[in-house]
Amino acid sequence: MLVIFDLDDTLIDTSGCITPHKLEDALRAMIGSGLEVVHFQDSLDLLKRLNASAESSPAALAEFLEILDAKAPLLEVGKQELATALPADLPIFSLDGAVEVLTELAEDHKLALVTVGVHSLQMEKLKKAGIDSGFFSKIAVSESRDKKTHYQLIMEELEYSPSEVVVCGDRVAIDLLPAKELGFKTVHVRWGRGLNSHGKEREVDYSISDLRQLKEIVTNLMSFSSF
Repeated sequence: MLVIFDLDDTLIDTSGCITPHKLEDALRAMIGSGLEVVHFQDSLDLLKRLNASAESSPAALAEFLEILDAKAPLLEVGKQELATALPADLPIFSLDGAVEVLTELAEDHKLALVTVGVHSLQMEKLKKAGIDSGFFSKIAVSESRDKKTHYQLIMEELEYSPSEVVVCGDRVAIDLLPAKELGFKTVHVRWGRGLNSHGKEREVDYSISDLRQLKEIVTNLMSFSSF
């Protein structure tokens, strides 16, 4: 089978390791560009609370600035800071079991990675988390949220049919719904933003809280396939 993974909060703990640091940097950058706040820590706490239920960090920044009735250009300042390189000493951890799952699945299946973001930053995250890019036959980093096109191209290039593809990700609307529209099986990872991302029954085939559960899902799907 072809198993396509998302990166953030699917293979690496973005919400725990990276997002808090990036939000603080973004707030400092916006203040440096003219954003007025009364207390820095109170503002950062508010931004983090908004981010906890937001679809993305940029969306949290937008809501935060709207609450403060701040100037629109500040959003671009914050978004640019989110996309900058990570500090060399910032630790990034993979999700528990991620390397184990990738290692075992790679023995019998093709793996691919489709992630949204800046290519250099996403590849830096992968490396710092200790995940070998060699696990993946294809890696696609999109600056837009259109994952469907990448899913389609990877499936065709690796010569799989829709019934032979599984997509694993934390955000239903971005990661899983486009896959479901193509006829793929979908696995929702309840981690990070995945804790607040709930799809309709038809959009999610499986829901897991431990990445290791994916191995059994793929094994069961194989038993019903035509391989």
